[in-house]
Amino acid sequence: MRSTSVSAEKAASPAFYSVRQRLTLVLLFAGISAVHFLTAWLPGPAPNVEGKTSEYYPLLTDTFLAGRTSLLVEPDPRLLALPDPRNPAANQPYRLHDASLYKGKYYLYFGPVPVLVLFLPYKLLTGSHLPTRAAVALFSIIGYASSCALLFVLIRRLKWLCPFWLAAAAVTSLGTSSLVYFLVRRASFYEAAIASAYCMTAAGFLALAHGLKPSSPSWTGLLFSGVCFGLTAGCRPSFALVAAFMAVAVSLRLIANKTRALVFAIPVVICGAVLAWYNYARFDNPLDFGVRYQLSSSKADVEAHYGRGIGPIFPALYELLLGAPVTDIHYDPKMGLLRAAPIALLGICAPLFLWRYRTWLIDGHSTAFIAWCLYATAAGMLALLAAMDFVIGRYQVDFAPEFALLAWLVLCGIWTEVRTWPGIRLRLIQATAVIATLYSAFIDLGGSLSRIRG
Repeated sequence: MRSTSVSAEKAASPAFYSVRQRLTLVLLFAGISAVHFLTAWLPGPAPNVEGKTSEYYPLLTDTFLAGRTSLLVEPDPRLLALPDPRNPAANQPYRLHDASLYKGKYYLYFGPVPVLVLFLPYKLLTGSHLPTRAAVALFSIIGYASSCALLFVLIRRLKWLCPFWLAAAAVTSLGTSSLVYFLVRRASFYEAAIASAYCMTAAGFLALAHGLKPSSPSWTGLLFSGVCFGLTAGCRPSFALVAAFMAVAVSLRLIANKTRALVFAIPVVICGAVLAWYNYARFDNPLDFGVRYQLSSSKADVEAHYGRGIGPIFPALYELLLGAPVTDIHYDPKMGLLRAAPIALLGICAPLFLWRYRTWLIDGHSTAFIAWCLYATAAGMLALLAAMDFVIGRYQVDFAPEFALLAWLVLCGIWTEVRTWPGIRLRLIQATAVIATLYSAFIDLGGSLSRIRG
């Protein structure tokens, strides 16, 4: 009986999946990735904004190749002649929508990192521009792959059970509960910035897991992780908080080995310094990203998000977590995270489980630290978005992937703990997890396929 039990536990470990099972997981990942890529690619480029191009990152690529920080597109003289060029009612016929106008030049307040890591290398290698919709899909797929890899790294390190059915559900859910559907369904420059932040964050945590491996810590893992977290602020300014938090948290974690701490922290600091220089070169202020110079369709909307202090966050939290779906093509789509991916509730409640499993997590060495950092960054981004009243669907990718990953880590812990329960209880847990996975997959993949057919 003892040998049978040990064999069963080995079979439920990722390290002991059969070749056929591993191939199935790869095909699941590839299938979901392909659907998301086709959703972004087949409908063609995102609609032009205000009659002008939406390929802003290719424009920024040409800007950097010309050795400039201002776009090569010159503002219409009629725009500059207006008494208030940022008046939406007056500038509508002339403006480059959502560009920043400063001292008679156009700039992008969207982060430059997507250009530096993808658009610019592609242009140098091929001589042509990478379509934005391809970049959104690629960043999203890399983020998805990093999340899956991180989950299995943490499970293997903890020696928790993850039977094949649970692994298959996790791979499916991590691809469809991250809400990247909101990015690929209209893959424009807004979505490219968000997808790149998702990619860098997920890759940063995966590299950190290798960098903090207790048996053989990886210097390259720490270095790459520091670079990734440093770059997140250059994807989206709000992620400067994530970069700063991770720099402090990892440095404290490695306080006994200052050299290793510096290997992680120095890239974060360098990335921050370069970004500050970039801001100063554009707007004469290292902390100014150009949002206040934005040419938007509503000045009041910009001021409502950026010009006020922190207001009541509970209505926005409700919208972000439980809001009803809005899919009208004339509005930015949205759906509360728990409506789209109910499994994420386990991720939101992860601290309760992390505390319950604290003795197991101590055995996992750095695993508890990474899990808590995942939770802190996700909860922090959720709170920040709520405070700024950013409640549309695409912004949820700033926190949804981390909550989804934590949910499946928790489920593996639960399964390891209750594996000796009577069969009907185990089947109930299994059925609940599978139904939640299929529900999220139906919303994500169903919406994606309908977009492809459309």
